[in-house]
Amino acid sequence: MTPDPANPSASAPRDAQPTGAGPRVRPAVVLFVLCLIPLQAFWLVRVETELMVFSTNNTDVSLFFTTVFALFAAGMLNRFLARRRPAWALRPPEMAVLYTGLTISAAFSGSDLMQNLTPVLVHPFGFGTPENGWEALFFRYIPSWFAPRDPVVVGRYYGGSSTFATLQHVRAWLTPMAVWGSFLFVLGTMMLCINTLLHRQWAHRERLTFPVIQLPIEMVRPGGLDALLANRLFVGAALATIALETMNVLHFAAPSIPHVSLGIQNVGQYFVQPPWNALSYGPPLFVSWIPFAIGLSFFLPLDLAFSAWAFYLLRRAEDVAAVYWGLRGPGASSGALRFPFIREQASGAWIALFLLTLWAGRRHFAQLLRAALGRDPETDPREARAYRWALLGLTFGAVYLVAFSALSGMAVWVALLYFALYFALQVTMTRTRAQLGPPMQELYFVNPEQILVTVTGTRVLSAQSLTVLSYYFWFNRCYRCQPMAHQLESLRIAEVTGLSQRAVSRLILAAMGIGIFFCAWAILHLYYEVGQNSAKILSYRTGVGREAFDRLADWMRTPRGPDIQGMIWMGGAALFTFGLSVMQTRFLWWPLHPIGYAFSVCYAMEYWWSTIALVWLVKLLLVRFGGRKAYMRARPLFLGMILGDAITAVAVAVLSYAFGWPGLSRY
Repeated sequence: MTPDPANPSASAPRDAQPTGAGPRVRPAVVLFVLCLIPLQAFWLVRVETELMVFSTNNTDVSLFFTTVFALFAAGMLNRFLARRRPAWALRPPEMAVLYTGLTISAAFSGSDLMQNLTPVLVHPFGFGTPENGWEALFFRYIPSWFAPRDPVVVGRYYGGSSTFATLQHVRAWLTPMAVWGSFLFVLGTMMLCINTLLHRQWAHRERLTFPVIQLPIEMVRPGGLDALLANRLFVGAALATIALETMNVLHFAAPSIPHVSLGIQNVGQYFVQPPWNALSYGPPLFVSWIPFAIGLSFFLPLDLAFSAWAFYLLRRAEDVAAVYWGLRGPGASSGALRFPFIREQASGAWIALFLLTLWAGRRHFAQLLRAALGRDPETDPREARAYRWALLGLTFGAVYLVAFSALSGMAVWVALLYFALYFALQVTMTRTRAQLGPPMQELYFVNPEQILVTVTGTRVLSAQSLTVLSYYFWFNRCYRCQPMAHQLESLRIAEVTGLSQRAVSRLILAAMGIGIFFCAWAILHLYYEVGQNSAKILSYRTGVGREAFDRLADWMRTPRGPDIQGMIWMGGAALFTFGLSVMQTRFLWWPLHPIGYAFSVCYAMEYWWSTIALVWLVKLLLVRFGGRKAYMRARPLFLGMILGDAITAVAVAVLSYAFGWPGLSRY
């Protein structure tokens, strides 16, 4: 890790508490938080899928608006109770319980996870036609317990004007939702086991800075919110953000009110002449100045932030060069049209980052194995016991996933490779977020099935394996919800407040289970009432299913061998990533970081590159001319922007939910 001299959390974790330290959490608080989870699930599904009022979905971004708002509301309530009923105020570990319960349940209920499930499950039966020939092509390979097939049940799901609360609908969905809900719970449990094994290595040995949760950490500390509210920069930034975004919302009702555009804007459309028109498509060049993203970007380490936006602009320069060289013209070959092989570059870079992560933690992995086997007397017995349980959980989870896949018709070797790649990506994304802390992490260009098909081709994969791979698309299309990263950050916040790891782990499991159950209920309730095909529903939902099964039809109709060109670019990207790591560790002056390169080929950079570049420049000037003191004085300004955006986001969403106002945008 390259330390950031401006970031105080880059130093030793001085706020860490002993595992069992801190005041006891009252059961009533835990029960209250668990009762909030169903309400949040129903609310999130409606405002993200039907009303579309977050502009950037709450569960698409790294730090959830709802959780920040809840911490702020609880902190303000604590200030009120401190004068009248001090015993009723929430203690720091209880604030951590609130954060964990709402964040974990929201991550699993999120826009890129549970909300993608049913649109993928029933898509073949809703959109299979004689024209596309899907029924003859792959229906026979879909297990009967994957999804309901009854035309009446499926038709009402897409058409709406019905209710999920009928015996016919409940019976049709009971088995599929139980199957996939338990599947997701096992995935989440395995993520928690991995975090249990890696948390100490990342938080204490590598001293990662956890940029995303800087504001929550301040808000859960004793007196943390009071100190922030006493800071004029913090309050001023929050109020200015609220005022600006409120003005933008009112503009939609009264156009005479001024509007200041803050959201994602397509500037690529203005590049119309070759070769610069390469910036107008695939995707176009965007800029954005969203307040919460500006706030979060301030806490990115300088070297990583510079590497991310610099490599992104280099990638877009490659697009321009491709047009200039004639590689995008009508006569270009299929290989030339793929230049600069972004998917393959991304896959190679992220696989290389995973291998670098394993190498960096090799001594820790050896120690935890010794501790789990009872052969390391220096490890605390409670920690060794946690390692044993985590390894057992990983083992049983892996057996479950492979057995699930085999029963579904997937070859065992394919299942093993698929989930090895899946968890390799999860580990790498989680560690990257703990070190880089971007406003959003969207790995649209990378997923296990794409890597498998690139390396093996489709000829060696059976039709059953390809079908199951397509059904797995719902939980690995973009990875924006990042449940494993939220688990790790919850462990970190629990540590800061003195909440024991055992307690927070149990809470995470409970929040996962409750969140998955009620989100499934909320989704089906919404679709049977409104209809997934309704114009009221975010079209992206249907698009996820279309993407999965159009691709499956292509795989089955045009079998192909290994993609040699793709593998060469993947290997080259991996070697380039290793080279950056060597240079970055051996030469202090070297400005480019391998994580920055990997993140530059992440789709999220399409939206945030301009924000990251601008804030990098501001932070660089602050540190260069004002040092650590100037950085610390400016810190509340950016924390205030995050809070102001979160307050406005939730307020607008609540009003939209209450009055049924769709499409309100604060940007």
